[in-house]
Amino acid sequence: MMSARLQYFKTEITAGLSVFFSVWTITFLYGHVLQRFGCSPSHWFTAICLLACSGCLISCLLIRQPFVIAPGLSIGWFFCHLLTQNQDPKTLFLGVAFSGIALIALSQMKLIRNTTQFLPESIQETINIGIGFLFIRIAIEQQFPDLHFSALQNIHTYLFIFTVASLAFYKATHIRLGLLFTVLSTIVLARMFQLTHWQGLFARPSHITTIFSLSQDPIQWLALTKQTLEISLFSLFDTAIGVFCLQQLQMTLKVPMQPALSPSYMSVGLNNIISGILLCGPNTTYIESTIGIQLGARKSLSIFIVACCFAIFLFCFPLGSMIPKELFRGILFFIGGSLITPLYKIRYKTLTANLLSVSMIAIMIWRKSIMDGLIIGIFAMVLQHKLNHTKIEPLIGYSALFSLIILALRLI
Repeated sequence: MMSARLQYFKTEITAGLSVFFSVWTITFLYGHVLQRFGCSPSHWFTAICLLACSGCLISCLLIRQPFVIAPGLSIGWFFCHLLTQNQDPKTLFLGVAFSGIALIALSQMKLIRNTTQFLPESIQETINIGIGFLFIRIAIEQQFPDLHFSALQNIHTYLFIFTVASLAFYKATHIRLGLLFTVLSTIVLARMFQLTHWQGLFARPSHITTIFSLSQDPIQWLALTKQTLEISLFSLFDTAIGVFCLQQLQMTLKVPMQPALSPSYMSVGLNNIISGILLCGPNTTYIESTIGIQLGARKSLSIFIVACCFAIFLFCFPLGSMIPKELFRGILFFIGGSLITPLYKIRYKTLTANLLSVSMIAIMIWRKSIMDGLIIGIFAMVLQHKLNHTKIEPLIGYSALFSLIILALRLI
């Protein structure tokens, strides 16, 4: 009995540490994306660590499954995209907080509890592929802002290529600590060529500004309503896809559990409220939870370990000065490349499904907006079900209604 309990604790702790080491770079990468809002890098690092810690604790208490709730890069990029519409950034954070309230309300609805499949597998694949191409575009644009031959011959380019090649090698050889090895080796190379500097290991977390910016202009409130709906809808999609993907993995491993969709929305909603108060981006279910599940995590203890690691990592901001930007861009490029691997599956679908998939991907890349592609996908899916007189999940119908409201607000 004691031996079995010790094995349980060992498995959960190992799984938790593995999940943390697979996602800790998001703290710097996500912060690098969010810096366009004007706050200092230390603000983002501190806020993201706090959110990741609180999100994991909320997930541990409410979902009670090995699902990590924390800031996610895809939803973070979508959130940053809203800023390109010349909106006050602090107003967007109020929208994040409101989206949390909307998600909590959704989590209590009966249709959420009865939803067994949110999106068809083909649409899920298309979304991942579109996000993958978008990540690749972002990484290339950041690494080569002015594409010319001389830019391909400096050490920064070689460091970027090394990062991508190293990640690909470790993935091909199935080395689980490959990401950690890549990060360490890239940092060493950057130090050797004096591209980064050392500021020590630990630091005191910086102060976080928590002041919303409000306007009396009714147009600004309409914009806030649109942004709240967009963030809520994307959180709804991203979280549901994450939950059902993790459920499919559990079924593959013959340890199936009921989809924790309702408590997941509650968890993401609560963390979005905290996120809005701390002036940080919205949250999602980390697909990196799959690492913990594959290593044997079956309870929420592994997620508690991740929360503890983020709480400790909160004091490690000076490490960011040692990490070259090429590492972030290389990881982003590699993640994008990994997401587009199901591209070959498109050819096995019908012509209509192929056209829908290609259209969604093209819109995501062209508009640099995951949401625009999702909206098109929702309407196309609803229309297809109407023409075929087939039943559609009620949640999809409500999502189409959300999308229609968003489109109407964009015309104002």
